[in-house]
Amino acid sequence: MSAVDSHVMCAVCSTPEKNFYSLGVNFTAVAAGKTEGHFIVEPRHQGYLGLLHGGIASSLLDAAMTHCLLLQEIPALTAQLDVRFHHPIKVGDRLTVIGQCHDERR
Repeated sequence: MSAVDSHVMCAVCSTPEKNFYSLGVNFTAVAAGKTEGHFIVEPRHQGYLGLLHGGIASSLLDAAMTHCLLLQEIPALTAQLDVRFHHPIKVGDRLTVIGQCHDERR
């Protein structure tokens, strides 16, 4: 089983056929160690009125980070994710979610 195949039920990037409740973000490799996905914030993704829920924003980042590895056939789980929000993301916003590997440890 490939690393990507082990991830088919993902709540962020699974297809609706595999997981109806997934956000359906399709990540693609855009360069070595770099991946990109697109997401449109819908009203059902709200936390505070009119704003994307912070947990969903964090999940999008986690999935982008994971796909940097999966697309290189490196199976991995997130051990730690620290997020600092700088600007609100509004319902209707079109997001480009980018993950890029800068270095490797272990």
